[in-house]
Amino acid sequence: MIFNLWTMSVSIGLFLLAYRTLKFRWSVTSLRHVQLKERLNNPWPSICFVVPACNEEENVEAAAESLLKIDYPSLHFVMVDDRSTDRTGAILERLAANDQRLQTIHIKNLPAGWLGKVHALNAGIESSQSEWILLADADIHFSAQALRKAIQYCEEEKLDFLTAMPDVKTRSRALQILIAQLFHQGSLLFNPKRLNDPKSRTCYGQGGFILLRRKAVASNGGCR
Repeated sequence: MIFNLWTMSVSIGLFLLAYRTLKFRWSVTSLRHVQLKERLNNPWPSICFVVPACNEEENVEAAAESLLKIDYPSLHFVMVDDRSTDRTGAILERLAANDQRLQTIHIKNLPAGWLGKVHALNAGIESSQSEWILLADADIHFSAQALRKAIQYCEEEKLDFLTAMPDVKTRSRALQILIAQLFHQGSLLFNPKRLNDPKSRTCYGQGGFILLRRKAVASNGGCR
């Protein structure tokens, strides 16, 4: 009897977890579904990528090259070499020498009271001047129209902040499934529909894609 009750309880619990994860997935908008509209007298706003990199020599060149191929008219890139001990800094300098849109920052020491990635992001933000800032990771690759769709969505929905979950690709299928599940388990902690409620303190950001309007960042004291 006890075993049957335990089995039933576990089954119900797993069903509820699966339902909540699916509900979370259904409530999230995919950039794939955003239909780009023609812009006649409305130029695209400027965007600066801020990408911290720490010992990413295996991934940073391919990721940076994917950024430089993005189909967007007004782009600038700040790649922050965050205390790397491998060839990351040298790779970034070589790439910057071939593309004027790419700027490199080299951080040698971490000031007291800072976390490494937050400090690197703040350094990149302070060196940028664009209307929008996109915080990304050094191992993220972007599809050609991702930025246009993201900006259009922000304009249509009147957003100052947009985060997106990337598709996960790894050498191991099991690891890919595990990481994807970790993304979706955020559904157990909050309701995505409350993110845009000004009365709610709920906030969620995916480190691989955080798009911010500069005015909103400035009004909140920067990336601290």
